[in-house]
Amino acid sequence: MSIQKILKSPLTGFLFEREKLTRLERRIIRLGTFLLIFILAQFFTVNSTYCFLGEGARGTTGANFLKVGIGARASGMGGAFVGIADDATSIYWNTAGLSQLSQQEIVFVHQNWYQDVNFEYLGYSIPLATNHTLGLSITYLNLGDFQGFDASDNPTSDFSAYGAVFGMAYSYKASSAVSFGMGLKGIEEKLETERASSVALDFGLIYRRGRFSLGAAYSNLGSSMKFIQENDPLPSKFTLGFGYRLFQDQLSLAWDIDLPKDDKPVLKQGIEYGYRSSLFLRMGYEYKTSAQNLEGTGLSLGGGFKLSNWEVDYNYSPNQVLEGSHRISLGYRFGNKRSF
Repeated sequence: MSIQKILKSPLTGFLFEREKLTRLERRIIRLGTFLLIFILAQFFTVNSTYCFLGEGARGTTGANFLKVGIGARASGMGGAFVGIADDATSIYWNTAGLSQLSQQEIVFVHQNWYQDVNFEYLGYSIPLATNHTLGLSITYLNLGDFQGFDASDNPTSDFSAYGAVFGMAYSYKASSAVSFGMGLKGIEEKLETERASSVALDFGLIYRRGRFSLGAAYSNLGSSMKFIQENDPLPSKFTLGFGYRLFQDQLSLAWDIDLPKDDKPVLKQGIEYGYRSSLFLRMGYEYKTSAQNLEGTGLSLGGGFKLSNWEVDYNYSPNQVLEGSHRISLGYRFGNKRSF
């Protein structure tokens, strides 16, 4: 079946039933669908370096701090957020989700990761017009100070290490149901006096129909990170996410499937209960999958509350090997509300 027939199939008609789309909007939707089909083909082609079925690429990527999930809300749901993505952390999870924000939003996230490692994120989203939204973000990972040693194993002065990302994202709402997104980010890592940098792209799509939502995201498509003579590819991945809302949107269920470049597929599931849209409880779980088994790898718990335009969220993720990690997010929405 040709790409043209796929894009004009009954499935496409179902997705956009009752949608009054302009010719330009239909072309944008078809182009986005084609790109997603192409990306999926890269993962499922046996000879592709992106194929998650292969073993050779596991553990070979650099800039692995890009894998750390952003935000206490999403992390409290086990990282199952690509199909929901409706706050300023969408810049990380699914750039298409920015179009679901009706106001400007700023969010700060602090994560006390294992031992003395701290992770910070600042995101800002601004609706530019009815169908256009822009997002900006800064991510900073501080690995702390390390004791230095010379070639004879004698102690020298301490040195530091960090990772940083500066990102910009754009989302376009093609119809009342479909949104597309794209992100551009600069990445830098520093270890003592050595630095490595890269530029990467993110792509996203969200489809909403009633209580159901479907999201797709491709992250970290870019050039390799080079430390001295070592070239390490970025940890790119494709994620497919589903969301479903129940009981007048008080209960949200979410499922994500991650197809990373350098590891087994990861299945994530999460749940969020909101009492009167002001008090929230969350739980999530993550599994690594293979042809032989399904291995549970992590439980996440969290909660939060909204007060006027403010939102505070907390997440705790226990770890059997290392100490558990704590995340706290502070969000604020302001400005005129746009109508969809």
